[in-house]
Amino acid sequence: MKPNSIVAVASDAGGARALLPVLEHAATHGHEVTALFSGHSAGFLDSLPAEIETKVITDSLSSEHCQHILAKPETDLLFSACGLYNSIEHTMRTAARKENIPILGMLDSWHNYSERFTREGSHTVWPDWICAIDETSQAGMVKAGFPAEQITVTGHPDLEKTNRQLVSNREQWRRSIRREIGHPDDEVLYIFLTDPFYFGTKKDHYTGPGAIMKQDGSPLYGYTTEDILPEVTMALSTALKQSGQHAQLVIRPHPSEWQQPLHDYVETFHHPNLTLKVDVSHSTPEWLAAADGVFGMMTIALLHSAFLQQPTLSVQIGLNASGEADPCVASQLGYVPLITDTQELRQACDQLIKTPQELLPGTMGHSIPLEGSTEHVYQIIKQLIKSSPHAV
Repeated sequence: MKPNSIVAVASDAGGARALLPVLEHAATHGHEVTALFSGHSAGFLDSLPAEIETKVITDSLSSEHCQHILAKPETDLLFSACGLYNSIEHTMRTAARKENIPILGMLDSWHNYSERFTREGSHTVWPDWICAIDETSQAGMVKAGFPAEQITVTGHPDLEKTNRQLVSNREQWRRSIRREIGHPDDEVLYIFLTDPFYFGTKKDHYTGPGAIMKQDGSPLYGYTTEDILPEVTMALSTALKQSGQHAQLVIRPHPSEWQQPLHDYVETFHHPNLTLKVDVSHSTPEWLAAADGVFGMMTIALLHSAFLQQPTLSVQIGLNASGEADPCVASQLGYVPLITDTQELRQACDQLIKTPQELLPGTMGHSIPLEGSTEHVYQIIKQLIKSSPHAV
C-alpha cells in the first residue's frame, strides 16, 4: 500500500506558519508530504525535516503547470493556506479542483473571508473543507457563503506550537538573548512589532483585497509604522525619564516589510533613557520571551504575547479619524488594550513601567482553541484523504 500523498501550498508567511506543524505531524505518521512554498513562505522550507520534500515555486505558475505537479505523482489531498496577497494558492486550488483532488483550507487570520478564495479575473474556488481558528472566523466564512457543515473550528496550529515553545523555552530564551545583546538583567526590555505597510526595497504598497494602504498611498487605518513608532518612543522615553529608569526598545520588522525607514529613525533617535535597536536575527517568539512588554499595531503576534500573559498594547493612533473598524484581532477579541490617542498611550506607558501587572491580559469571554489544534487538523486530513479517488 502506497503512503498517502499530501501536497501543501503557501505563499504568505502567516499561512505557511499555520501549515508547518501539521505537515511535520503528517510526515511522522508516514504520509508523503510535499511543501510547495512561494514568496516569503519559502524562507521556512529549511526548517522542515528531511522526510518532507520541499520546493520553491513562483507565484505566477499557470493552472496547467500546477495540474502537472499534482498529477505526478498522484496527490491524495491539497492542503492550502488561504492568504490574500498571492496568486499561487488560488491557482493550485483551481488545479486541484480540475484534478478532482480534495482540498483542505487552513485559515491563519481573520477578515476578508470571501476574498481569500477569489482572484481578479477568476472565479471563486472553495476548498472542500475549511479549518477555522475560532467561532468568529467560522461565522465569517459562513457569512461569505461557505457551507457551515464543511467548516470545523480547530484552532490555529502555529498559535499552539508557538505557545508551547514559549512556555517551554521562555526563561532559556530570555537569558540567552539578553546575554547576546548585552542587556543588563536588571533593566527592562521592550519589543515593537511592525506591520508591512510598505514592502520590497522601496515604498511599494499592496492595494488589493485586505490591503492596509489605499490606492493613493495613504494608510487605510490612519497610520503607518512611521507614525506610530515615534509616538511610542516619545511616550515611553518620557515615562522612563520620570521614573528614573533606562530601557531598550527592540524593533522587530515584519518579514515582508520595507525596513529602511526603521533604520533611519533609529539613527536619528537619541534619548538618555531609551535605546532603540532594529533586529531580525531572532524570531518573534524569541523576542516575546525576552521582553518585559510588547507594543504593536495589528499583527497576530500580539495574540502570542497575550497568551504568554505579557503586558501588550495595540497602538493605533489615527484609527478613530480614519473611520475604519479596529483591524487588530487581539484587541477586537479583548485580549489586549487598544490605544487610539496620545494621552492613552502616555498613561499606558506609565503603567507599563510602574505597575505592569495592571496591563496583563485578564480572563476573556472569547476563546481560541490551542491545545490539540494540530492533531485536530490532521484528523480532518485523514478523513478527506479517504474521499480521494487516488487513495488506496
